[in-house]
Amino acid sequence: MSPWLNDPAALPDVLTAVGDALTDLSVTPAAPVDATTRPTYPRFGDQKWYRTRSQPLAPATGGPATALTRLGERLRQFRLHHVHRSDPAKHDPEFKNIVRRFFDGDQIEAHPATIAALGLPISYNIPTKEKKDRRSAVIEPLLDSTAGPIPAVAAPGPPRPNPRLLARRTSPSAPQTPVRRASPLWLRVYRDRDGWNLRSLAFYSEWLPANVFLRIRDTRVDDGRSPQHRRTQRVTRPDQETVDGLLNKWFDFDA
Repeated sequence: MSPWLNDPAALPDVLTAVGDALTDLSVTPAAPVDATTRPTYPRFGDQKWYRTRSQPLAPATGGPATALTRLGERLRQFRLHHVHRSDPAKHDPEFKNIVRRFFDGDQIEAHPATIAALGLPISYNIPTKEKKDRRSAVIEPLLDSTAGPIPAVAAPGPPRPNPRLLARRTSPSAPQTPVRRASPLWLRVYRDRDGWNLRSLAFYSEWLPANVFLRIRDTRVDDGRSPQHRRTQRVTRPDQETVDGLLNKWFDFDA
């Protein structure tokens, strides 16, 4: 497949190429789902489990650095609820209701980590004047192996988990293992004759498995040493409706 394909009509061909690669790697290809079943993996196709849009970012004369800077600004403005602010500690609701309360030693309110819908983990820093006072935390998904192993689905079905990874995640010595969740929002910057553009692609798939929950972890750095795992606290998950709504807002967002 050509890396320069920018037409959304090419997406099914991209999926076919991915399927061929999975076959070459001896990974069970994912079977199609019907119109009423939410996919547990990214899917293109007739059921429209994805959404795509292109928008201009910068003139061609600006170069890729200008385009990427503009993309970063858009993401930041979107995260701050469409209002450009200089201090997230004052204006980011997630920071105020989750991160700040966590650092202050308070119990986190039942305020879901909505912005986690765009991808995990998420890192936060508290601005400080002195390096020795620096505080940082991360909101990340955690696999709770006490709820049982991730099911290995026989073909046809989603790709089987890696046996070694599955064993490590469910071992008694590590009952709760941090995992990554790729964002359902894929962003690509590309250039055409008119300038630099942003291609946004969102997948309407399952947000997180039932036996994965969110936590916030203190990763404070003391005197330049490696990050130390400090306190942790569970964070409320956004529901699937909230996740879908946030993706839809991204496509309606014009900076």
